[in-house]
Amino acid sequence: MHDRVGVALATVEAATAYLERVVADAWAVVAAGGRLDWAQRGKLWLGSTHVAQLAMQATEQLYTIAGATAVYAAQEFDRCLRDARTAVQHVATQFVNYEIAGKQFLGLDIRDSRWAVDDRGDAGEPAVQGGRQSGPSANERGMRGTRPSRSS
Repeated sequence: MHDRVGVALATVEAATAYLERVVADAWAVVAAGGRLDWAQRGKLWLGSTHVAQLAMQATEQLYTIAGATAVYAAQEFDRCLRDARTAVQHVATQFVNYEIAGKQFLGLDIRDSRWAVDDRGDAGEPAVQGGRQSGPSANERGMRGTRPSRSS
């Protein structure tokens, strides 16, 4: 049992360290007067998603380890599990953000994803990795500085 508690602890600590690094990197850009590009913003989305998802998994593991004890009102396990499951329902921490991060890493167009809500027209073109960009550019589609309609 103690080994699983240790794994849960290490999992959350590692994800938290990643998020702290991503936030520090973003802060350095902004503090120097810069603006975050699509790749930097994507890392913030990915970092917040990853730490929340892994914290939920760790909480589920601890809940399981606690066994029947976890369901008693005198224990806080049930409440912690509900809180963790609620947190990962937020748009910035939902599992689908892994898919968008994967698309971005592979150089696919993510401007029509939920991450577009973070685009104020100041992020430039999405970063292209692997030497390819799918579909026409924002300039070719006449979309520079615009956001997708919320009704679509």
